[in-house]
Amino acid sequence: MIDNQLEGAKTLIHAIYEHTRNLPVSYVGDMEVYDDIIDEHNPFTVFLKFMSSLPNSLSPLNVFVSGKYTGETHSDVAQNVALAQEYAQAIMLRGHNVFCPHTMTAHWEESASDIAYSEYICMCKNYIDVWADTIFMLPGSDDSIGARTELEYARQCNVVVYREIEEVPFNWDRVFDRYGKK
Repeated sequence: MIDNQLEGAKTLIHAIYEHTRNLPVSYVGDMEVYDDIIDEHNPFTVFLKFMSSLPNSLSPLNVFVSGKYTGETHSDVAQNVALAQEYAQAIMLRGHNVFCPHTMTAHWEESASDIAYSEYICMCKNYIDVWADTIFMLPGSDDSIGARTELEYARQCNVVVYREIEEVPFNWDRVFDRYGKK
């Protein structure tokens, strides 16, 4: 697991669910209010402190994943695709939308060899320009001409750049929807 913060959030969300499912509930309008929710040892209070210590996004971000794709062998490419997929999934689990060209075009150099490298770069620039709020640079991306090109273009488009998973904010609404229901 590359995202220890998410693992901590999941644990706390499950604890909140277990703690609150049998509590007496009052209603303020249509909103449920748990009668003993504010207590410093209560999982909900612990989670609120945890949430406030992490970057937070009020709405889901559109995150473009950039990094090294090519390699000397088919196996090298497969490793680069697997790394991109792992980070793309971690970003999505933080509550965001992800575009990962590695996984969309995996091994097309073999099955669609008529597509030129410049066409891939053009496609990626289009996603960055039209769709992306942020770009996530994978570990080792500095070694990739394509990733450096995408980064430079993202900066021209004033797209926010993240290089570490811990920098990517959480969209707590989506995270809670995913892990707060059993």
